[in-house]
Amino acid sequence: MTIICEARIMTYNKRLLAPASILLEGWQGRKQRQHNQLHCNKQGLASKMDFVVIDNIYDKDYSFLIELKTRPSDCAR
Repeated sequence: MTIICEARIMTYNKRLLAPASILLEGWQGRKQRQHNQLHCNKQGLASKMDFVVIDNIYDKDYSFLIELKTRPSDCAR
């Protein structure tokens, strides 16, 4: 995890322990929606603390899969 307080950015690096091949079609969109829901709720970093929250997702072999990003502007106010 990396936090840049001045820019209000929090980045998480996450790794899947299962092979990426088992992920169902459309998983990227579903994960982005879940990411927005998590960080835009009443206690969310984007909605409550005005942070941009980034999750970099890697597969079990550390190959990059996707970046999930939620900005304060993605949260309905």
